[in-house]
Parts: sequence; C-alpha cells; structure tokens
Amino acid sequence: MKIPLFLEPLFNQAWAYVRRCIEAEGSFLPFAFAVGQDGKVLPFQLDKPQEISVAISALLKNLIPLIASGDIVATVICTPMPPEATLYKVATVVFDLEHKSKQRILAVMQLRKSERHGWNFGPIEYRNDKPKLFPT
Repeated sequence: MKIPLFLEPLFNQAWAYVRRCIEAEGSFLPFAFAVGQDGKVLPFQLDKPQEISVAISALLKNLIPLIASGDIVATVICTPMPPEATLYKVATVVFDLEHKSKQRILAVMQLRKSERHGWNFGPIEYRNDKPKLFPT
C-alpha cells in the first residue's frame, strides 16, 4: 500500500519538514499541514513542547472549524512518538493523513540514532484507518 496520488504532495511536504527538523534538532514538535480549497498548504504548528495528547487537541482545535466550513480538503497531522510509547521501544513518527473523500491513511516510520551516520529513517508502513475529521 502507498499514499494515494492526491495525498502524495501533502505527505512529501510533511516528510521533508520532519526530516529537516530531525537532522537539525534531533526532534520535532507535533504539527499539521492542511490543504485549502485553493490548493495552498497551510501550516499549523505549536510554539512550545506539550504532552502528545494535549498537542494533538490544540492542533485539532484549529483544524476542525476549517474542515467544518469546507475551507480545507486534506490534512496531515505529524506526531513524534518516543521509544517508551511504542510497541518496539524505538522512536517513531506517525503521519495521519485524511482527505475529504473519506480516505484516511496512517504512515508510520521508525527512527534510529547512529553515532557514526546520524539518523537512520526506517521504511514507512502504511495502513488504512477509519476517517475521523471530515464529516460524513
């Protein structure tokens, strides 16, 4: 399974941002990108570290009114998951992509820090999930 063609540009932009942050800072704060009706990508970022559930709630607080009004047609919410929060005890990035067509994809990638080679980005695992943001 791969990302649907209409979500690829959004995913690629989010992945590029995550990679830049991790290579420069070693981490990133949860963030979201949304695609407006005009095709422009809108960033939604936090200004300070927060617990993951609080961060996601803050992002959703900004996204949901725009979804309800029809101003945005797709979203990606990117969340870093620390090793202690994952099944395999390895740092992970979750890309939660959703489109107004009621399609939702979770893309999950593991990260490993190497002393000699910087960060190693694992393969991305994809799975469909039940849509949550866009109204039925």
